[in-house]
Amino acid sequence: MNGKECKFCPTIIGWLKTQKGKWTAVEANPIKRMGSDPLPRGKYYTTFGELFDANDVPNGVDVYRSHWGDCPGAEKARKN
Repeated sequence: MNGKECKFCPTIIGWLKTQKGKWTAVEANPIKRMGSDPLPRGKYYTTFGELFDANDVPNGVDVYRSHWGDCPGAEKARKN
C-alpha cells in the first residue's frame, strides 16, 4: 500500500474502504498474524474492508492496523 505521512504524527498511513463504504486511515504496512500470539490492541482491516479486533484476526491473512487508535492527533483530525 502506498502511504503518506499523517498530518498529526510521523506515521505513514494509507486509506481503506470499509465494508460499510467509509474510508478509514490505516498504517501503511500490513501485519500477518502467525500462530496464537495476539496482535497489539486495536482494530484491524483486510484489504476488503473486513474489520477484526486484535484477538480475532485470522492466521496468515494480511491486515492493516487502524491508525486513529494511537494517533496523538486523532481528536484534532475528527474536527477537520
